[in-house]
Amino acid sequence: MIRRIHIALRRLQASATVINFLAAAFLVCCANGPFWTAFINKIGGLATANHLAFVLMTGLSLCLVFNILFSFFSFSAVHKPFLVVVFCTAAVASYFMGSYGIVIDQKMITNLLETDVREASEQLTWPLFRHFLLLGVLPSTLLLVTRVTYQPWRSELLVRSGVMMGSAVLLVAIVWLRMRSVSHRSYSASTSATHHRPAMI
Repeated sequence: MIRRIHIALRRLQASATVINFLAAAFLVCCANGPFWTAFINKIGGLATANHLAFVLMTGLSLCLVFNILFSFFSFSAVHKPFLVVVFCTAAVASYFMGSYGIVIDQKMITNLLETDVREASEQLTWPLFRHFLLLGVLPSTLLLVTRVTYQPWRSELLVRSGVMMGSAVLLVAIVWLRMRSVSHRSYSASTSATHHRPAMI
């Protein structure tokens, strides 16, 4: 059984483009639970199809943003190390945001850098370790055992440029559609209010 798993892991192979899309989807769907909880509560839940569409469009937009970012580092020397750092950082950040309801900002980072060993050791709990293992170590291990294929640097540069441009175009299209939808609903609501306004005597 272990031997079969080892053989299967050795056969894992994907292009840098696929790895970036999977990494982006993982971060958006799995490593941002506190964000989605707060976001869905802010818009009033998923009671309507419009709210569900808004959440899906937001998730897709974030995937495209991450994909553009990852494409800048999609070269063999830095690709895997960069993604491992991203996975591990996201795992720790999501744990503290979900457990303590804190926001990771500049002040929080400054306080973290000023924390001494005693204070830091108090935060090393089993729930943190479990969360880090599941959302940081596990995806990093799968990434490290996967053989990522790269094209010659000129071809790879063209591919990366095309992926970033395509992602940017899709992102702009999604934002435009969302703004158009909001504008249309606002106009409809305004028109409806005008039609139902009582006439002056």
